Amino acid sequence: MLFRSGLSIQFRQVRIGSYVRVRCVIVVVQQDVLAIHSSVGVAGQVLVTLNGLPISQNSLVSLGFSGFEFRRTSLNTYVMVGPEGFNFVINSLAIHFDVSITMNKDLCQETCGLLGRCHIPGSRVPPSNCTAGGILDTQEVSNITQELLISYVNSWAVPQNESSFGPILNISGEPQLSSRSEERRVGKEC
Repeated sequence: MLFRSGLSIQFRQVRIGSYVRVRCVIVVVQQDVLAIHSSVGVAGQVLVTLNGLPISQNSLVSLGFSGFEFRRTSLNTYVMVGPEGFNFVINSLAIHFDVSITMNKDLCQETCGLLGRCHIPGSRVPPSNCTAGGILDTQEVSNITQELLISYVNSWAVPQNESSFGPILNISGEPQLSSRSEERRVGKEC
């Protein structure tokens, strides 16, 4: 979560074969909710909604009043750019996404997320807007076990009643998970 910009990102992860993949992404900037759902079915297309309503996947979308813009840049690539070098790339790979996020160092130091936060090397003090650090803020990489990682990731699961995925899942026809949620978000409420 980037507090100054009002940005929050959630990922819906689903099991595909023996792997867990990103199937849907929610980007919230202030009051705007942008959802991007991967192709469903063999001939499916990426589905994009803004505030619960489908929009053309070729639309240029301005989000909030913070300077964030989302657009399709090629057949399978969608990009959201924003202030201070924020760059979020979503590559569509048939029925799932490959995602990457980059930003400048100052903005990164304000980010709260699942794995931790950007910080000055050697510093263990989270930024003042992060009341909970990520797993790398509490554990050395060499001490992280699979069990610890699973437990930590499960603590970040978004309860279904707090998830922003409902509208786009209804439009796509993909069922919501009724029991143990596999939805995760970057930017836990800190």
